[in-house]
Amino acid sequence: MYQPSTTILNRYADILIDFALGGGSGIKAGEVVLLSVPECARPMLQPLHDAVLRSGGHPIIDIMPDGLQRSFYEKANQEQLEYRPMRRMLATVEDIDHRLVIIAEAEKYELAGMNTENVMKRFATIKPYRKALNDKEHNGKLTWTLGLYGTPAMASFAGLSLEEYWQQIIYACFLDDENPIARWKETETTLETLTSKLNAMNIEWVHVVGEDVDLKVKIGAKRKWLGGSGRNIPSFEVFTSPDWRGTNGWIRYNMPLSYQSNIIR
Repeated sequence: MYQPSTTILNRYADILIDFALGGGSGIKAGEVVLLSVPECARPMLQPLHDAVLRSGGHPIIDIMPDGLQRSFYEKANQEQLEYRPMRRMLATVEDIDHRLVIIAEAEKYELAGMNTENVMKRFATIKPYRKALNDKEHNGKLTWTLGLYGTPAMASFAGLSLEEYWQQIIYACFLDDENPIARWKETETTLETLTSKLNAMNIEWVHVVGEDVDLKVKIGAKRKWLGGSGRNIPSFEVFTSPDWRGTNGWIRYNMPLSYQSNIIR
């Protein structure tokens, strides 16, 4: 089975630790980094762990086992569905300065056919943890980023071989470049230029018209355009928060979305 070279994984780890975290400036010596890595992305853990150490940081390892979710929802009672070790989770938020999550799936349809009400109820129990993370980030004391690790299940869903899937990641993240961090800093500069120009414009509406869309989106007086800052790798987005009260129209998508093992068309 195809696996990216050690050089590629090390470059990816360096980007995530020394660029993406810290809002595009990397981590500092003495800072604590929570590394959340699915079991199917285990080859990515060593490069990430070593990159944190090289930069003088302290790694905390959170391995997410494959294949337990379906068993949990099949066997858990209501009390178990609603339980979270919240004191431990909130203590982790207190400890960390950065959080890095690797997105990888061993099975695209692990929760297919499960009771969606129970799945959503389970996700709702994490709300205090997510609030603590968001509050710490808004206070300027936490940064985060997401990285993508290709697996056979993810490649198959995209209609690609595993090697073809990884080539897309390599290309999008500049991992075939001798100095990918320099490329990302150039990208960050471009995004800053775009957001500055957009924020200088007096935009009240964005009207998107095409064969599959006629959508008028209200921006709102207090909205701000943002982009980059290392929050996702790869990512080239420039975005704002629309005002739903002034948004109207329709849009048609021709690609399916996989969400919690369910296909949305």
